Amino acid sequence: MQLAQRLAGLEMSAVPVWVLDVDRSRVCWVNEAGLEMWRAQDRDELFARDFSTVPAPVRTRIQALAAQVRERRVVRESWTFYPRGMPVTVTLHSSSVELDDGRFAILSQALPPDGAPEPELLRGIEALRHTSVMIAFVDPTGDLLMQNPAALRAFGRTRTWSAWLSEPGEADAMLRAALDGDIVTREMLVRTVDGERLHAIEGRAVRDPVAGAMGVLLHHTDETARIGAERSAEERGRLLEELNATLALVEQQRGEILALSAPILDVGERALALPIIGALNRERSAEIAARLLPAIAGSGVDRVILDMTGAAALDEAGARHLIEMVGAIRLLGASAMITGIQPALARTLVASGFDGTGITIVGSIAQGLSRSRKR
Repeated sequence: MQLAQRLAGLEMSAVPVWVLDVDRSRVCWVNEAGLEMWRAQDRDELFARDFSTVPAPVRTRIQALAAQVRERRVVRESWTFYPRGMPVTVTLHSSSVELDDGRFAILSQALPPDGAPEPELLRGIEALRHTSVMIAFVDPTGDLLMQNPAALRAFGRTRTWSAWLSEPGEADAMLRAALDGDIVTREMLVRTVDGERLHAIEGRAVRDPVAGAMGVLLHHTDETARIGAERSAEERGRLLEELNATLALVEQQRGEILALSAPILDVGERALALPIIGALNRERSAEIAARLLPAIAGSGVDRVILDMTGAAALDEAGARHLIEMVGAIRLLGASAMITGIQPALARTLVASGFDGTGITIVGSIAQGLSRSRKR
């Protein structure tokens, strides 16, 4: 028997009745009262409406309704529809019906609501259905009594709230604390249909308006992005502290290495010796001068031996730094002696315009120390 024949008895019913083809998200049968409720011009106009474009919370609710009806259940729920933008609140009785091609569909009968609901209640219900906050109401054992569309989208249909949690054993302690009168807040890992997320969860005891017993109202907000950003910031801060500590250590070690590569030696009789090892660049010249010049001024030194035996081949800039150092030593009233000049350094000094007037130059530091003692 065709669908139209099976539903012929409902054609003249004063109760709006229609059939929703779930797969195609379209109405495929409606009686006259249904046409009037949906404010449709005619059947073709209503059948052309695409219900897949409704807001996501409504789609989720339709899917949940279809899942219940598929189990051969008659579902009774309060729905508010908006045909042509005008709100219509009804008590919807939904059941399963088979289409002519054997596919599943939902037969809906829209009865007047039991009493006129308060506008505040209607708005509160709509807010609950459209909010992105995931809300559930459970009995003391954690069995789900209600979940809003956002929760259905996130977790699908489950029997217990604990099934939402990555650690289900944490559910009992939170429920007990809420039933003891606490407003409990936790950050927990949860298992959504899209994978593991981090939720901020609040639970509080609320009396069930249907059964009268106490239950727990729970709401979840997804804090994965925020907490992830905070943890990333903390990790960046920790890494920055480690980097600063490492840089401080490197700077300390660099100073120690510089000092070792150009140690200031007291060789007696108001004389200092400074063996320079490695390259003599601007940074090393400044560091050596910062240690050497105060040592000259503060100890009455009148002779300084600069030993270049271990110095790397200097470029013109390095030669200028050496010349500047010799000039600074002489300005402090000490005489400068240079020892250990290698051929390459000699050529560089000449090319840089080095004037050795007034400077004692000998072949080795041993000779320099001997010459210094004779003076």
